[in-house]
Amino acid sequence: QKNYWVNDTSTQDDVYTSSIGSDSYSGALPNRPKQTLKNLVDFIDLEPGDTVFIDTGNYPFAAAVEIGPMDSGLPSGAVALVGSPNRSLLSGNAGNNIGIYLNQAQYLDLESLTIAANLDFGIRSENSKYIRVGNSNVEWNGQSGAGAATSGGAGIRGLGGSFFSIADSLVSGNIAGGVQFDNCPGLALSENIIERNYGYQGIGTNYAGVQATNCPGLSFSGNTVFLNYGGLVISDSNAASVEGNTVYSNQRSGVSFTNSSAVFQNNLVYANLLSGAGFSGRPAVIRNNTFYGNVVRELTVDAPECTLKNNTAWVTGTGYGFYFLNTSGHFSDFNNIYASGGTGIGWWGGAHNPLDEWQV
Repeated sequence: QKNYWVNDTSTQDDVYTSSIGSDSYSGALPNRPKQTLKNLVDFIDLEPGDTVFIDTGNYPFAAAVEIGPMDSGLPSGAVALVGSPNRSLLSGNAGNNIGIYLNQAQYLDLESLTIAANLDFGIRSENSKYIRVGNSNVEWNGQSGAGAATSGGAGIRGLGGSFFSIADSLVSGNIAGGVQFDNCPGLALSENIIERNYGYQGIGTNYAGVQATNCPGLSFSGNTVFLNYGGLVISDSNAASVEGNTVYSNQRSGVSFTNSSAVFQNNLVYANLLSGAGFSGRPAVIRNNTFYGNVVRELTVDAPECTLKNNTAWVTGTGYGFYFLNTSGHFSDFNNIYASGGTGIGWWGGAHNPLDEWQV
């Protein structure tokens, strides 16, 4: 296990190093740090258990930092890239396409980094496993200040692989979407703030704060998701667990499940412009949630055999509380529905607004 150090051209507010960085240095001593992360990764063979300390400062990307199998960790010890508590900014300066490119990497921790202003992706992962992003900011990736977005646009984009986790991080202001993953079993997001990932200048209007497609075993807990175009969009991802999140003020639905069995519990979902939450195609357990002030519907169910228990829905405006497009095999008990201002309590093959029609 070895430590390596990176520093920019300033020692202001540094915590790990004692001199400015230079790519002519070895990076193996805190007083001889590399100047760029890319140079260190390209010229040093990182081994399991190694840690790279990236000190306070600004690190512009000229090209993606690519990490693959040769710089990966093992179950016995991950490779860690650790930023400064005083901010280590890895910036594409609206000219670089990808910040950090994980190409079949394994057992890698990215900790306390700010990755911003890349034209396509802050982090792109392909067929990588056991990756952890923690206590980091991934912001404003996807579009230069004056130009149009390229074909990318996500803060964090994952294709393939498994067991990718994002925790205690901010994903903000990314064009098209915040977090987008396809074909990644065991994807986990916890205690993140995911906000304002909706594009600007009319771009990015079909995307969401988080999109997960074919990610069985998805875990999404303790996150705050707001002011995205869509909040959380899950499709073809069975055995999903979505628990303890706050989802509000997204421009479409707060949460959307398509062909994804799920347990959805202890969430607060409010003030989204379509449904608070929608379930289509596969059964779900929906319990102990609070929905209110979602503009069109509080809860939409277009799946069979769902369980609804101990939920509260407060309907305002012109919407409905519980809206069932599929009426097959459901179990519902101990739910509270409050409707005011001419709203509908629910829909079951037609409007059923007297409360006694929902009581058994």
